[in-house]
Amino acid sequence: MLTSDFDVKLKLIILFAVGLVALAVILGLLWHRNHHYYQGFSGLIGVIVVQLFILTSLLLIHQ
Repeated sequence: MLTSDFDVKLKLIILFAVGLVALAVILGLLWHRNHHYYQGFSGLIGVIVVQLFILTSLLLIHQ
C-alpha cells in the first residue's frame, strides 16, 4: 500500500512538472510572437500559478 501511494504521488509530481514546463513554453512562444499582452495571458498565468501551488503541495506532502 505504501509503495503504490508513493508511485501515485511521484507520477502526479512528474505530470504537474511536465505540464508546468509545457505551459511556460507556450507562454514564452506566445510572448515572443506577439510582444504585447492579450487576454489569453491572464488565464495561462492563472493556470501556471495553480499548478505551482498544487506541485508545491504534492512535494510537501511527499516529504
